[in-house]
Amino acid sequence: MLVRMLVILGIAVLLAGCAVSSREEAAVIPPAPSEGRGADLGLGPGVRPLSAGPGNKSSPSWSPDGERIAYVLDGYVVDKPLFTQDYRRRTARDLGAEEVHWTSGHTLTILAPDQTADTPLSEPLAEVPEIKTRSVYQTSSEGEIEIDRITDRVLAMTPLPPGGYTLASVIDAALENRLAIISSGEELGRLPLTGIEGRVTALSASPDGRQVILAAQDVPGNGPVRLYLLDFPAGTPRLLTQLPPELRLLGDPQWTTHGIYYIAGEERDSDAAAYSLYRLPPNSPAPESVAAVGRDFVPASVKAAPDGERLAIVGRRNPASPTNLYVLNPGSGRIEAVTSNENMDIKISPTDLAWSPDGRHIAIVARSASTAPAVYDTQASSLIRDFYNIYRVPAP
Repeated sequence: MLVRMLVILGIAVLLAGCAVSSREEAAVIPPAPSEGRGADLGLGPGVRPLSAGPGNKSSPSWSPDGERIAYVLDGYVVDKPLFTQDYRRRTARDLGAEEVHWTSGHTLTILAPDQTADTPLSEPLAEVPEIKTRSVYQTSSEGEIEIDRITDRVLAMTPLPPGGYTLASVIDAALENRLAIISSGEELGRLPLTGIEGRVTALSASPDGRQVILAAQDVPGNGPVRLYLLDFPAGTPRLLTQLPPELRLLGDPQWTTHGIYYIAGEERDSDAAAYSLYRLPPNSPAPESVAAVGRDFVPASVKAAPDGERLAIVGRRNPASPTNLYVLNPGSGRIEAVTSNENMDIKISPTDLAWSPDGRHIAIVARSASTAPAVYDTQASSLIRDFYNIYRVPAP
């Protein structure tokens, strides 16, 4: 693996000038070849790359019109047309960005490490663990992306459909939970999250933006997870269910027309097989395992479609099978594999999975899992499988 990466990185250095020229000319990223070995890029037919070249890419997000894609590239944020390598619209500095969401028009909302010190859970003298918080940035400029820091002490954020707003779980100066409402480069206000035990570390909204699911823990990463439902914006959070104390929530709970879906499990020395997909039916406090995926299915991340009618799931049919992307229809119970993984390493972080606004495609991040040395006679900027890149997958 080391030899192979050194060869590839050597090519990247030698051809750096060519790569810059390619970016300036906004070279088109070609689709997979229609014939020959590797015609489908190792992920199955119909899959098309949306990025190319070196760099660790993550957190893809589609523009509201579906014509552009934004993502994190080595801590920077890039926004470009779907099928070109035009990287001229990017943040001017490395934020160490963790997430990016396209809010509306030219506005990107970015989650990055906090500019303030770690925030204690209670009074400074209390012997309690500290939690990592982040800052939210927004931009609406064209060309080189100018950013403004909107708020700090953020634990989680989510776009609020149908567009234009972002919600962020924050800890205020009095160390209370608040829900910040962000739009057009400013914080519009904060709602109190009264009655919630612990800290809100995950949240997501319904497709119409009228309900928000909140997940809270006494100490993030420890203690039982509680799920709350908030009628936005005038409601008070109400407890839906409390997970068994040994279960850890993986990613954000997802709102669908058939209930709330989430991934949870026990941490057993990083044994991913300990996680399962659960559904909390409407008007019920009792979660149930999702039988449609199969008893041995190992989920890693899940994301609800924009209309709340389908779920994209990255996972494995069983612990020994390769990771693939699946789409589950909660209404019919049908699950369908939409990639056919051929020696590809698909990222499994919940932030590395995104639906297109029209629900016709899903963006994932993947690279070749091969460790064999390789030498190429092409520009590093044109390589796809050898680095983590964004792929567009057709959705059923």
